[in-house]
Amino acid sequence: MFYCFNLTAIGLFNLLMIRYVIKKEKGHPELTPMAIRWYHLTAWNALSVWILAGILAFFAPTTARIIFILIFVFQFLINRYYGKKKKKQQEST
Repeated sequence: MFYCFNLTAIGLFNLLMIRYVIKKEKGHPELTPMAIRWYHLTAWNALSVWILAGILAFFAPTTARIIFILIFVFQFLINRYYGKKKKKQQEST
C-alpha cells in the first residue's frame, strides 16, 4: 500500500516536472502541440495507474500488486495513437 503511494508521489512529481519543462521551453521547435499532449498523457498514465493501485490496495491487495501492468498497456495505446497522428502529420507536410 505505501509502495503504491510512494510511486504515486513520484508520478506526481514527474507530471509537475514535465509541465515545468514545457512552460520553460515553450518556443522549442520539437514541442509541437501533439508532442506536448503525448508527454502529458504519458505522465498521467503512470500517475493514474498508481493512484488506482493505492486505492485497490485497501480492498484487493492481490489486484493492486499486478495492476501496474496497465501502465504498459495504456502506454502502448498512447504511443500507437500518437504514432499514427505523427505519421499522418509528416505525410501531409
